[in-house]
Amino acid sequence: MSDKVNVTTQTGAQGETPVAWYKSRKFWIGLLIFVLGYAALYVLFAQQYRTRYFEGTFINGEDVSLKTVDEVEEMIREKVEDYELSVTFRGNKSHTITAEDIGYHYVSDNHAQKIVDDQNIYEWVRGRLGETFEYTVSEDYSFDKDLLHKVVFGFPEFAEKNQKAPTNAFLNLKDDNTFEIVKETQGNKLKMEEAYGKIEEAVNGTVDKVSFIANPEVYEAPTVYADNPDLNAGLDALNKFLDTKIVYDLPNGEQQVLDRTTLKDWVTRQDNGYYYLDPVNIETKSAEYIGAIAAKIDDVHYTQNFASTNRGTIELSCPKWGREVDQETETAQVLADLENSTSTEREPAYALNHMIDESFNGDYIEVDLINQTVYVYKDHSIIFDCPCVSGTNTVPSRRTVTGVFDIYTKERNRTLKGAAGPDGTPSYTSFVNFWMPFYEGYGLHDAPWRGSFGGSIYEYSGSHGCVNLSYGSAETIWNNCDVGTPVIVF
Repeated sequence: MSDKVNVTTQTGAQGETPVAWYKSRKFWIGLLIFVLGYAALYVLFAQQYRTRYFEGTFINGEDVSLKTVDEVEEMIREKVEDYELSVTFRGNKSHTITAEDIGYHYVSDNHAQKIVDDQNIYEWVRGRLGETFEYTVSEDYSFDKDLLHKVVFGFPEFAEKNQKAPTNAFLNLKDDNTFEIVKETQGNKLKMEEAYGKIEEAVNGTVDKVSFIANPEVYEAPTVYADNPDLNAGLDALNKFLDTKIVYDLPNGEQQVLDRTTLKDWVTRQDNGYYYLDPVNIETKSAEYIGAIAAKIDDVHYTQNFASTNRGTIELSCPKWGREVDQETETAQVLADLENSTSTEREPAYALNHMIDESFNGDYIEVDLINQTVYVYKDHSIIFDCPCVSGTNTVPSRRTVTGVFDIYTKERNRTLKGAAGPDGTPSYTSFVNFWMPFYEGYGLHDAPWRGSFGGSIYEYSGSHGCVNLSYGSAETIWNNCDVGTPVIVF
């Protein structure tokens, strides 16, 4: 069986040879017409891309396939001019600024048009074949700063009357006379220009939220906080100062207490409310306080009423006696106690604390110079009396001193010596068995060189100032009177 080949022939005149179809003129003419027609349609279809974007074109992430420039511009405009800014203040009060409020509008830079202009319209088929084209177009905008300023400064929070300044943490004296720290407050007083600047910055950056809660720097802030080291050190110092308690035991059995009820007034407070401890003021207050105690209990005397044995009540001139607060010493002690927070109970320091009564507590030695008699009292009763010889009355330098004294020592077998002369020899020397001095070189002692005592001997032949006694009298007084026994001479 032989292979057969079908050959298309073109019938012509009788006797012409058959022609293959692809060599036919009609075929090529037809093909040419088809190609030209398709090309014409391709070119015609491409013309729309002079104003439209290829399929697969994305601008700012949005699919703009086959959209016109105007449509894209309007799309961007709507997006831009849909802008709103929310501003939140302390207290969670919020306000919204719209694009319309501030004349916020889109400003084209013609980039969208340039993308279309730069398209090779005859390459439109690339998009049809799935290729994509990504572009970013500036979403430029403009707004009226005057309008923004007017809107912002129209917010109630920008009105001075609605703003409360911050307060610093401070020390407060409570009703119980202790100090506490009152915490600072933030308030809501704006730094106007800084706050406005944050809002303008947000508009310029197309930020849609501004929180002044998260940006506290736009508010005026306290300068002293509750954790301030100096403030806390002051609190500790003040409360330690007020915790000090000094109890004074007064002579009348009462107690006077220096504690926080008084000390609170010794704390200095400035006009701005700041409390602190001023050493000068505390020293002044301490001195005044001790001065008040002294005025209350001081009782100083230079004379003494005395109920004599034979001459009635007489007023004796005597050394200073009574009670007198040593204000300088006690003030210094108060300052030391306050500085060291030392609480204590004590009597005030005395410069003088020697109290006597008219009977000298019933135990004393009475020397009556007029009657030349010595009386010894015990428990308000005479236990012994004897004559004596006092200083020579007609010689002023040898008279016996008068006043109220104490026996300040007792000695046995003492040689008494007078003042030394030019050659150094004492004016006299006298041995005594019992020596009981009561004022400088004046004393009670035995005088074995005398044969008699009492009477008027002292007027012309008295002692050099001492009180002379018989041996037995001196011994009795020695045995019954101790050092410290008052000696009243008048």
